Amino acid sequence: MVLELTTCSQTSFGFGQVGGVALVLHPRYVLGSLTPDQLAAYKKLNDARGLVSFKVMSEMMVKNSLVKVKEHPPYTEDLEAPVLLNPLARTTPSKSGEYLFPAKLVTKQSVDTRNLEVLTQTFESSGSVGVGVDQGKQPRIMMITGDANCVNRAHLVRAIAQPDLP
Repeated sequence: MVLELTTCSQTSFGFGQVGGVALVLHPRYVLGSLTPDQLAAYKKLNDARGLVSFKVMSEMMVKNSLVKVKEHPPYTEDLEAPVLLNPLARTTPSKSGEYLFPAKLVTKQSVDTRNLEVLTQTFESSGSVGVGVDQGKQPRIMMITGDANCVNRAHLVRAIAQPDLP
């Protein structure tokens, strides 16, 4: 029996240089959820990105600058504690091309409330207690996501590879 890998999570510690986490999804599921028009637009953008990526990678290989080892942290000595203790601290590109923390750090997170009014009206008009099982009432979460194309035939055909679906 051969198992098919559909998703995974990759973590890189970076050892002081770069670290990150990536969620990897099998392209069959990501691209299979697109309509044919969206897929064609994606392919066009992907080809353009591929050309730019190839050019940059070629330049780095020719100039032997594939890895840039850092000489110092991206913050000044007086900003060390504020940067390390502030989860909202973000670097910005400097004129020299390296990323540095600004002297004035963001201390308050901005909150996006554009959908708050729509969600409030939906829950008030439906009489639901909340999302999920509503103490014997019919769950109302489908009212919010009901317009989403969850059963996309193109997705089913490409992702599951069963063209004989009705």
